[in-house]
Amino acid sequence: MTQYKNKKPRTVNFYHIEGKDETLKKLDDKISTTYNLLKTHHSDQIETIEMGDNKYYIYSMNKAYVDESGQIYAWLINLSRLDPTSPIQVGDMKKNIEQRNETLPITDDQGSVVNTQFLYDTHTHICAFARTAGGVNKALFKSFLLRFCKIRGLNLAIVPDEIAINKLDKMQDTSLITYSVAKINNLSSIKDNSRDEIKDMEYANDVGAQKMTVCLQADSLKLKDIIAKAKLLFKNSENLGITKLKVEGIDDDGVFEPVDLVQHKLVFHGYVEYDNIVTIENMFGFLEKAYHKYYDYCVRNFI
Repeated sequence: MTQYKNKKPRTVNFYHIEGKDETLKKLDDKISTTYNLLKTHHSDQIETIEMGDNKYYIYSMNKAYVDESGQIYAWLINLSRLDPTSPIQVGDMKKNIEQRNETLPITDDQGSVVNTQFLYDTHTHICAFARTAGGVNKALFKSFLLRFCKIRGLNLAIVPDEIAINKLDKMQDTSLITYSVAKINNLSSIKDNSRDEIKDMEYANDVGAQKMTVCLQADSLKLKDIIAKAKLLFKNSENLGITKLKVEGIDDDGVFEPVDLVQHKLVFHGYVEYDNIVTIENMFGFLEKAYHKYYDYCVRNFI
């Protein structure tokens, strides 16, 4: 096992990529084809996607063996963002301080590059991100996938942790649900826009509201409907800016159980190990470790 000199704390966020079966198949096939092109040195056939002033392209890929047998793998992908509007600076420590920084001349097709690494499992459709400063965020990543794979209708849903799943599954009766939405005008990413709560948000947006808080309380609420509402709001919580999502009820042991879902997103906190600088390979190893920890849980809930 490789021994590294340094460690740096990082967090991995998990998303579930949702869409129609044919859309997901196109996505999976495109990722597999891209890996084969890289491995056979035909990277000139890999498309570069332009969004705004920036250019995005898959720079490298590998396999993460995620189960105990070492036979099942997910994809490790490095997505590069090239910004031709950002100058490239180098420093020469042999020069005086006022002469040390030098800006390199660049063409329209050159610029600074920021890499973002992520893991994608085609079996569970779980995607794990390790964000870097200036890297690709969730919205840009989704836009890249839609254009790169020439598909439509993808959603990156928040993944609940095991505590949230267990508490919701054990509920036998609910008496209260409270939620607050801070991004009422950001409804285009919600696939099921026929539901009543989405229509309420559309109305709030129409009248110019910037935030909406809903509290439904009774001696007993319809359990199935409330759980479905909570799950829909939870998985879209980042898109909608959900600041509160709380469900209260009685579990199967007859115990009163409050569940604050905002606090139960699936995340991994750990340390990236490296020598002098954090490399793509270091980040790939970190993502593999993170997904290996939650692999069984993801298989149980997303296959």
